[in-house]
Amino acid sequence: MIRRLFPTSLKARLALVGMLATAYIFISTVYLGHGGNPFYSMREGDGNTIAETLPVHDLELEGLAGTRNGTVATSAQAAAGQTESKDIPSSDTYAAPKATNSPISTPNTSTGVASDSDSGARPKGPSVLLVSAFFPLEKPRYPQSKYDAWLKNYLGSITTDVYMYTTPEIAPQFSAMRTEGLAITLDTNYTTPFDVPPLQGKEEMYMRIQKKDRERRGGRRGANVTDLYAVRNAKLFFLHHAIEVQQARGVKYDYAFWNDAGSFRSDEHAYRAWPAPEKVQEVLGQGGHDHDVIFVPIFDVPHSSMAMWTEAMGPIDSKFSEGSFFGGSLKAIDWLTRAFYAYHNRYLALEIFVGKDTSLLNSLMFLFPDRFVTVWHNDPDAPTAAHITPEPPSANSDQDPPRFLGQCGSIWHYYQFFLSDAPTKEKMRDLWMQIATRWRWWGWWKSVDRTRCQDTRVLDVKSVLQRKLGAGWNAPGQGVSIPDRVIWT
Repeated sequence: MIRRLFPTSLKARLALVGMLATAYIFISTVYLGHGGNPFYSMREGDGNTIAETLPVHDLELEGLAGTRNGTVATSAQAAAGQTESKDIPSSDTYAAPKATNSPISTPNTSTGVASDSDSGARPKGPSVLLVSAFFPLEKPRYPQSKYDAWLKNYLGSITTDVYMYTTPEIAPQFSAMRTEGLAITLDTNYTTPFDVPPLQGKEEMYMRIQKKDRERRGGRRGANVTDLYAVRNAKLFFLHHAIEVQQARGVKYDYAFWNDAGSFRSDEHAYRAWPAPEKVQEVLGQGGHDHDVIFVPIFDVPHSSMAMWTEAMGPIDSKFSEGSFFGGSLKAIDWLTRAFYAYHNRYLALEIFVGKDTSLLNSLMFLFPDRFVTVWHNDPDAPTAAHITPEPPSANSDQDPPRFLGQCGSIWHYYQFFLSDAPTKEKMRDLWMQIATRWRWWGWWKSVDRTRCQDTRVLDVKSVLQRKLGAGWNAPGQGVSIPDRVIWT
């Protein structure tokens, strides 16, 4: 019976072999080109469709919702049992399962903050603080194991001082993830993102604007909800507040940055003293604006039609700024915080959708381009990109633009490489080349770009926008009043 299924003549057998070989090449090409999922373009529905692969930034904005009664504790306090804990999986500035049992109530300890770095020696040069947060959401996008791994890649490797907002239940786990001797301050004073002063009492307004979220209208998996909006829009408060708390304790920093706690996706990285203080000073000191510019990486530039945009049109919902990482000097952060919430409150009062922090950042970069500097991996005019043939879009997203700088890992996270010191960059180049040249069962016949990751330049945002919108473009008029000092309303 089995013999009847196979051709008997030599010619027929050769034809069968040829067909199988062609099918193998076709299937493996599709498989490799779609990141191991040939059905990547199907969207999740009510039936059996496969979920759509989402852009990196959307994955990183998935969490931070809801804390409990707070304390400000540190890894030292948590390890000593001064904050009672439950066995709840940890996560980051994204999503984690919300505790199903009643939370353990920990009494407030005013603003008492302690840190493992209080007696430690700080490296020479400018001092840098990284601020992050994590609050659980009802419906996490990924398995808890992924969040745990990403957090360990961050807290277990990065030696820069970290200030993290989280829940009393989860704080001890973050302390355990932090390598012994490295500074981490755990602040659990806010029950939910809506408890932070600039967002208090705004739940109802957020409910009203939720229907204007085009991501929810599209029915996309993990569509935004009000607590996620609050998480995104609390970032500037967290950044500003962490600086205030540390200054009150007598701990002063030259620069501070918001860093999404899950941004270190790969456990294969060489980042340690990151961002490199000297590199930060170099980037923010471009043009002598060290005290009043904000560094915000960009992914792409808006369409040329945005040359006609005005602030009355509302926030710019475009894949322009990256909300995963931004910051600068304390003076610059103070201005950005005041400007961000001034426009946030103005748009919200008009019931214009403000559920994405990047949309508000985009608008501020249009309105005040002289106050921002950036790095742009996909800059086609970068000097280091001139001799490189752009690599085809990556398998991670069908929307990724070409790669202009060689093997640099994630395009979205190129800023991590850019803000590193020279020895770290060499280690990352070696690592990415090793990864790129590994044997692949699928698509092994394809050529591999062996260009080592290229460094690029810092750009002022105004020149980037003028290149796209026209040399004669200037920032539109500003009609919203920005207060002279932070006023939480």
